[in-house]
Amino acid sequence: MARKRLPTRRPNLTATAEWRDNAVHVTVGLDASGAVREVFARAQRSESEIDLVVDDVGVLLSLALQNDVTLAEVTHSMGRLPDGRPASVVALVADVALRVEAELRGPVLVAGGAP
Repeated sequence: MARKRLPTRRPNLTATAEWRDNAVHVTVGLDASGAVREVFARAQRSESEIDLVVDDVGVLLSLALQNDVTLAEVTHSMGRLPDGRPASVVALVADVALRVEAELRGPVLVAGGAP
């Protein structure tokens, strides 16, 4: 399967989450159709271990997205704590990217027409 190449300039959106007292900034890049096709992640402490890990997570998520693996598939496979929260910063980045994707798509109608 061939990787989907993206244009040099493309729309993006950034959201921030907290992981163990560290702000994690997650930016999703969109293709021409508005689909999320890349993820960039950085932590507030530049070049710290968490910053380097989330940066690599962004690369892996981007490769998955560009090879037609969805964020929903990725987040479904991630470890969870008993209360449903992400078990790792890797799952946190994937969750934030999925949340941004959901916000971009708008409310989903369910049976009966209620969002």
